[in-house]
Amino acid sequence: MKKKFFLYLLCLLSICLVGCSQGKTAKSTDNLKKVLQELFQPISNEEYQKLNDASSTPSWIEEKFKGLMTKDAYDTLLETGTYQMMLLSYENGCNMKIEEIKIDEKKDYHEFNVKLQVNYENGNSEKLEANGTAQFDDNGQVRYFTFNNMDKIIEMLKK
Repeated sequence: MKKKFFLYLLCLLSICLVGCSQGKTAKSTDNLKKVLQELFQPISNEEYQKLNDASSTPSWIEEKFKGLMTKDAYDTLLETGTYQMMLLSYENGCNMKIEEIKIDEKKDYHEFNVKLQVNYENGNSEKLEANGTAQFDDNGQVRYFTFNNMDKIIEMLKK
């Protein structure tokens, strides 16, 4: 009787742990997807002007990213200028459209792959895959992320 009880209890705890970790992973990947979607979404004329005229970071950048990331990750986004992809895209008349986002969980991090179509003002378009890695904190916020091929992304946006 005791063996059955402990076996039952062990099974119940295992199910709870799996369920909790899946919920955390889902929230984490949702936050990363939102960050990636914001980075590759076209900005408006008004957003561009606020970014260009501002002596500090415009509030719309904070609104898009801050709740999805830890303070350190958000500060890194600003310091490295990763958000400037949106500015560069606007200035060069590129419209980036996400076709697919894949996120694969690894042991201590996640790998992501974003398939993009870049449409230029002259009517041409190209496909691009942006890929990188990310990590999350215990609350599911993006703690760290980086693109492995940032130079290729920038090169396409400058065409």
